[in-house]
Amino acid sequence: MKKFRKLSIAVCCAVLAATGASDLSVSGFINKKSDRTIVVKAQTGIKGDINADGSLTAADILMFRNYMINGAELNDDQLTYADINGDGKVNILDCVLAISELLGEGTSGETTTTTPPVTTKEPEQTTTTPVTEEKTITLNGTSITTTGSGTVVSAGKVTINEPGTYTVSGTLTDGQIIVDVDKTAYPEGAVELALTGADITCTNNSPLYIASVADECVVSVKKGTTNTITDGTNYTNDDSDSGAIYSKDDLKIKGKGILNVNGNCADGIVGKDSIKIFNGNITVKAQDDGIRGKDSVKIGDSDDTDFSSLILNVTTTAGDGIKATNSTDEDKGKVIINGGTVKINSHGDAVSAEQMLYVNGGDVDLYTYTGSGNGSQSTGSTGWFGQEGNSVTTDVSAKGLKGVKGIELNGGTIVIDSTDDAVHSNGDLTVNAANITVKAGDDGVHADNILTVNDGAVINITQSYEGLEAYDIEVKGGNISVVSSDDGFNAAGGDGSGTANPGGWNPGGMSTSTGILNISGGYMYVQAGGDGVDSNGNLTVSGGTVIVCGPVRGGNGIFDIGDGGNYSFNVTGGTIFGIGTSDMFVSPTVSNGFLKGASVSLKAGDVLAVADSQGNVLSALKVPASINMTGAAVYCSPSLDTSKYSVYSGGQYSGTLDEKGYGEGGTYAGGTVVGTQGTAGGSTGFPTRPW
Repeated sequence: MKKFRKLSIAVCCAVLAATGASDLSVSGFINKKSDRTIVVKAQTGIKGDINADGSLTAADILMFRNYMINGAELNDDQLTYADINGDGKVNILDCVLAISELLGEGTSGETTTTTPPVTTKEPEQTTTTPVTEEKTITLNGTSITTTGSGTVVSAGKVTINEPGTYTVSGTLTDGQIIVDVDKTAYPEGAVELALTGADITCTNNSPLYIASVADECVVSVKKGTTNTITDGTNYTNDDSDSGAIYSKDDLKIKGKGILNVNGNCADGIVGKDSIKIFNGNITVKAQDDGIRGKDSVKIGDSDDTDFSSLILNVTTTAGDGIKATNSTDEDKGKVIINGGTVKINSHGDAVSAEQMLYVNGGDVDLYTYTGSGNGSQSTGSTGWFGQEGNSVTTDVSAKGLKGVKGIELNGGTIVIDSTDDAVHSNGDLTVNAANITVKAGDDGVHADNILTVNDGAVINITQSYEGLEAYDIEVKGGNISVVSSDDGFNAAGGDGSGTANPGGWNPGGMSTSTGILNISGGYMYVQAGGDGVDSNGNLTVSGGTVIVCGPVRGGNGIFDIGDGGNYSFNVTGGTIFGIGTSDMFVSPTVSNGFLKGASVSLKAGDVLAVADSQGNVLSALKVPASINMTGAAVYCSPSLDTSKYSVYSGGQYSGTLDEKGYGEGGTYAGGTVVGTQGTAGGSTGFPTRPW
């Protein structure tokens, strides 16, 4: 083998000498074919083995010489083996590689397969997975220890100055965690504080103070752990404010653990931008506001479908429960409740938004001030629009849901017991697919502008001064039940007597004025001490079912419209059935289907029925326990042939009544006729009210 190698080298040197080269350089080769491009065929063999004898020898080098110098022809197979570097050409570079292989400096003898087209393969990239640095903050009574980069500890305080996730555990008896990340150095930086059993108390500052972070600070409450953050009773933080958790940038709270926040100085959780509470079992107790955000407060992630891990309890001694305070920047100052269990017991408003308030879901339970028991529910005193008419007043705004710009109730189950209005909008208010139960010391549902109730809404007002009040009221559907000491429905405010104490609960700034009340669908049951359904302008019923029981005292009517003879009560569809005082009686304008009874004996528990002479019932209504009087009855359904039907009283009803005492169908026996076809189109001649 050694002899052969020496012989091959000698032959190579002889070949090179013949070309005029004095050494093993390639200067003696003249490429007469000018790097001719070849058509490469798939072959398996030895690189440079042009003569196909099974090895690379000096004979192959000689064939290179003859091809390059003398212009000898090589066939396609020979050209394929001669193209050592696989670039599709046979030139001086391939000859150099062949000589190198022959001298033992290459990889001669390796078998290769060359398949056209020839491509250059990029070297494979090696991916290195970075090692995540563990960052921990351990609280040891009066001291703090940390691991990992991004923290500075000094005098019982730890300052986080770079993005990352920091695991926090232990007890800090009087110290502070500060997040202060340079937004220029970390323009997209976020900090997560993973609380795994942390108890942090600071007597002279906010225990958790987020001074700066470009993206957001996330407080992650880990499952199976209880965490508590408590501030002192008298201090001012570095922002000249106070709050047990205080953030100058966006703040998010999440997790499946327990977080207790005690705002002993003033507020519990404060955010100068937005606050998001997406999950966790969170309890906030505060001397002033429970949760105060500037731009927005969002409860529940709108992308979630399961809110079972979100429980929020807020209790305040002197302030509001949840509030958003930005009243100037467009599309800010919002409170959004998407889901979860939310329970608030507040001295002031339970939920207050300086612009829009949205409830899209969740179980929401609200109690304000001393509850509805602080209101006067039986006197029936009257008041100006936007003011409470009850005799007990307070300077505190103690509403359940308040939106200055507007309110949309799109879902959820909402229970409110409030000293002031239960739901109050200084603009429009829209109730969609929400289920609302209300006890209010003042109005049940109030809007300074337009109140719209759509199909899918459920409103159950069990106690109120006025039930539904707005400048304009549009009932397009839903199920509404109202118990009120004054008007059940009131379009454009109170009845204008002006005799009530005006009080201090956010007056609407409007006296009695002209509005409209349109009912085009839904089911309404009203039990009122004042007017049952009152519009200070026109009243129109074009669909739905409207049941009114009451009032029982004079100076009010079952239905009422604006004074002066310029307003109308039109019934073009649906059904109305009312009983109550015959004082202030207003008849509908209708071409057909109107039945009216005067001096009707109304005794608690009796059932009145609209039936034909054979006792077949269209509608039946049970007299509630609060009514025991001689009054009036009115029934109207424009499609009814009143020549065949009458209003009966004193008989026995066989049929099914709903929980409000109203039913359709069935039979009626033994009663006497108390109402027959009435004259439509005006009042009964009672004197015009003096206002």
